[in-house]
Amino acid sequence: MPSSFAHIAAGIGLGTPALPDSIPRRYWMCAGFCAAIPDIDWLWSFRGRPYGHWLEHRGITHSLLFAACFAALITWTVLRPVAARGTLMRLWAGLTLATASHGFFDALSTYGAGVGLFIPFSTRRFFFPWRPISGSTGQSQSLALKVLVVLGKELLYVWLPSAAVACVVWWRRRAAMQQMRRQSVPET
Repeated sequence: MPSSFAHIAAGIGLGTPALPDSIPRRYWMCAGFCAAIPDIDWLWSFRGRPYGHWLEHRGITHSLLFAACFAALITWTVLRPVAARGTLMRLWAGLTLATASHGFFDALSTYGAGVGLFIPFSTRRFFFPWRPISGSTGQSQSLALKVLVVLGKELLYVWLPSAAVACVVWWRRRAAMQQMRRQSVPET
C-alpha cells in the first residue's frame, strides 16, 4: 500500500495535465490534501463491519464518485475565491484526478480486499491485473531492508511516473509560452 507521501506526490503529479495556465498557489496544497484524504476511512473502519463493506477501508472514500464530489467541494470552497475567471472546471478536474489517484494506486498494490472504485453503484472491490506495489515478503529480512524494499517500489511505481507526468506537462507549457512570446514580438 503506498504511503501518504506517495499518494500526495501522485495526486500532485497526475492532476497536473488538467490544469489551466493560471493556477492559484493554494491549488498544490489542495491537490496533496485531496490525494491523501481517502485514507480517512481508517477512523471508522474498525466498527465490526465485514472488511468488504462500503464503509470500511478502501470503500466509499476511495470511489470515483467520492473523488468528483470531494474535488467539487474543495474547488468551490477553497479555490473559487482565488481562481482566475473560467478556470474552475479545470481546477476541479485536476483535484478529481488527484483524489482518484489514491484509489488507482491502492488498486496497484497487493494489500487488502481491493478498492471500491464504483461504490455506491457497485460494492465490488477491484485490484488491477498488474500489482507491482507490495511489501517485502522475506521473513528473514531485517526491518530496515523491508522498509527499503517498500520505499524502492514506491519510488519506481509512484514517485517517478508522477514526476514524469508533471515534468512533461510543465515542459510543454513552457515551450508553448515561449512560442507565444516569440510570435508576439514584432520583428525588426
